[in-house]
Amino acid sequence: MTLYSPDYPQSLVGFEGSVCFPYLDSRGNVTIGCGHMVPYVAEFMSLPWGVAFSPDTVRDGWDDLKAADPGMPVNSYLNITPLSISVKAILTLLDSDLAEVCNQLVATWPWIADRPQGPRNAMIDMAFNLGINGLKKYTKFLAFMYAANWGMAAYECHRNGIQPSRNDWTRAQILGSVPKVPRGAVE
Repeated sequence: MTLYSPDYPQSLVGFEGSVCFPYLDSRGNVTIGCGHMVPYVAEFMSLPWGVAFSPDTVRDGWDDLKAADPGMPVNSYLNITPLSISVKAILTLLDSDLAEVCNQLVATWPWIADRPQGPRNAMIDMAFNLGINGLKKYTKFLAFMYAANWGMAAYECHRNGIQPSRNDWTRAQILGSVPKVPRGAVE
């Protein structure tokens, strides 16, 4: 079962961007593609670089990136290293990253598979952005998601440090699952 809707990857690219060259995020993590963090030099060395670079060139690229200031505008990293990956490689990494996030979500909170599509999209986005351990800190949000209390889950899904439009999108995904009560109906 695919946990996310078919249009979610496109929304994710809109939030994360799609960058064919490596850069440092605001925390100093080497990143490439659509928010794909590369924590270790061994993984960096194994990326599908668009040109056959020598291992020394790839290792130098890692060292040069790690010596740069984190969190600069992404294009500032363009001239630090000649390394880049193709759009196809970016999409392959994104598919792999989303599969990993979904597997981690189901392993940690099996009940996510039983939630409506919008709340699942919201939870996947939060896990992609925060990591599973970061999402675990949102205990109230998780409790409301478990209880299918969409109004309170939407209230508790706010993340600091991301663009407001991403928080708005997440909230709208959750609230889209609130059943509409016809005018004049009594509950």
